[in-house]
Amino acid sequence: MSTDDQVAGREFVPYQEQHQVLAAPQGSPYAEAPDQAYPPPTMAPQQVSAQDVPPIPATAPWPAQDALPEPGHLEPQKPPTLTATLLAKAPHFLGSLLVIMAVVISMPGWAKVLVVLAWLASGALVFHRGTERMLARVLFGFRQLTPAERQRVQSAWNEVTSRFGVGPDEYELWIQESDELNAFAAAGHIVALTTRSLKSLPDGELAGVLAHELGHHQAGHAWAALIGEWYAAPGRVAWWVFKKVTWLVVRFAAERSLMWAAVFGLTALGVAVAVVAAAPPLLLVFVTPYLSAWLSRRAELHADRLAAQRGYGAALIGAFERIKNDEHVLLEQLARDGKIGRDAMGHPLRPQQGWSLRMLASHPELDERIAVLRGYLATGLSEV
Repeated sequence: MSTDDQVAGREFVPYQEQHQVLAAPQGSPYAEAPDQAYPPPTMAPQQVSAQDVPPIPATAPWPAQDALPEPGHLEPQKPPTLTATLLAKAPHFLGSLLVIMAVVISMPGWAKVLVVLAWLASGALVFHRGTERMLARVLFGFRQLTPAERQRVQSAWNEVTSRFGVGPDEYELWIQESDELNAFAAAGHIVALTTRSLKSLPDGELAGVLAHELGHHQAGHAWAALIGEWYAAPGRVAWWVFKKVTWLVVRFAAERSLMWAAVFGLTALGVAVAVVAAAPPLLLVFVTPYLSAWLSRRAELHADRLAAQRGYGAALIGAFERIKNDEHVLLEQLARDGKIGRDAMGHPLRPQQGWSLRMLASHPELDERIAVLRGYLATGLSEV
C-alpha cells in the first residue's frame, strides 16, 4: 500500500492482499505450534555481530533470488528529510485549501478568516493523545493490549525504549487483530503489533520489529506522514465526491440520451480544467504519489538503520526471513491451486508487477533490506 493509503503512518512490511495465512510446512525452521504458550522474555544480546545473523539454509524453502549486493559495497542512503516529506503533500494541501475556501465563500468576512485559521490550527490535534487514541480505534482498527499481551511484550519494549533513550510510557503499545506478520508506527506516539507478530515472533525478533517502528517515530516519519494526510483530507474527499457524482450523473444521462451524457461529461471536464487553471500546482498531484512512495522507501531503510545502530540488525533479518517464508508458503498454495505457474525448477512464479506499481511501492524489497542490514553487520555500525 502506498504512503498516501497509509494514513496510519508507517508499516513494518508492505501491504499484501488479504488472505488466510497458511501454516509453515512441516520441518520449516519457522513452523510454530499454534497453541504454544508465550515463552518467557529472553532479550537479544547487547552486541550483535555478522556471525549472529541467521544463515539462509542451503535448501531454503523459498526460490533463490537474484544475486544481492556484496555487504561491503553497500552505501547507506541519506534519510528523507521531513521538509521533503511535507513538501510532497503541498499540492494536496493547496487543493484542500481551495475546498475550504469554496465552503466558506458565502460566509461573512470575519467568519471566513476564522474557519480557515481553525482548519490550519486543527493539525495540532494529531499530536493530542486523546485524538491519537480515537484515531487508533476508529481509523486504524487497533485495540489496547490485554494483561497477558502486555506481559508478553513489556520486557522487549522496555529494552528497546532504553536503547533509544526514551521512557517506556512515552509511546503507547497497541494491537491489531490480524494473521499477518506486521507492525505499525501510527500517529505521533503509537506503536502497534499484529496478534500474529506478538504470538509468532521470538523475543529477539519482536524487539527488532519494535525498534524499527520506534525508529520511525524518533525520526519523525510517522507524524510527518500523518500531518500531510490530515491537511490533504478535505481535497481528497472533495475529489472523491466529484468523481462519484460525475459518474452517477453521466451514467443516469446515458440511459436516456448519449448526447446528454456527453454534455454532462464535458461540463465536469470543464470544471476540472477551470480549477487547475486557477491553481496550476494542482497538476502535481499526479506526480506526488511517486515522490511520496520514494520517500517512504527511504524512510523504511532509515528506520532499519536506526534499529541496527541499537543492536537489532540480526533480529530484523530474522523477522524478514520469516516473512519471506510466509510469502513462499502462500505462493506454494496458489501454485497447487493452479492460480500461478512454476518455473523450470518447480518453484512457484511470483506475480510480476508493472513499473508503475513498483514505483508506487511504499517499502523496498525484503531482499534489499536484508542485504543492507547484512552490510551493516559485516562492516560495523556504531554511529548512533
